[in-house]
Amino acid sequence: MQIHALNALLTAPFPHDNTHPAGDQMNRLPSSFFLRLLTILIIPFTLVACTTATSVDERRTGIEAEYILYVKLVRDTASLKNLASHWSRSAREMFFGTLDNSGQPIALHNFQPVLKYPALFASPPAAPLSTSIGENGCLMIFGEASDSGMLAMHVKFTREDGRWLQDEVHAQYLDDGAESPARPNCQFPSPPS
Repeated sequence: MQIHALNALLTAPFPHDNTHPAGDQMNRLPSSFFLRLLTILIIPFTLVACTTATSVDERRTGIEAEYILYVKLVRDTASLKNLASHWSRSAREMFFGTLDNSGQPIALHNFQPVLKYPALFASPPAAPLSTSIGENGCLMIFGEASDSGMLAMHVKFTREDGRWLQDEVHAQYLDDGAESPARPNCQFPSPPS
């Protein structure tokens, strides 16, 4: 009797066996489950990627990054002294050491148009274009001037104390509808071509 009961237990269908009335479907998940799971996983990863992505301007380095930071400072109305700290030693000597006809130092606010040169554009100009050789660099920005017409600004940079600092700036006014110059030109005092 016990042997018969044991044989009956051994031959009875196991609830998770393929012989279950539900068949193979007990051991497999429906494919729609995986699609929903994939969708649920993709959405958070996409949102994280979007929030951590950096803009093109933030990925710039060197001269172009320094210029973008400077534009932000001008836009945020940083002090003239703070703006002057982004210029080379020789430029700062000019800003703080230039004397008038009576031998008195010229105030820094007299250099405000030079220090705030990005404000000469009516709207954000085209992306900056730069070149550098060794410790010297040149950056050009092109766009509509605030007093109408087209403007190309050529900014000479020098590398001092591990930073790119502005040294000189030259404004090139162009005819209406003019094309952007092909490359930066910082051959001062001759005007860029």
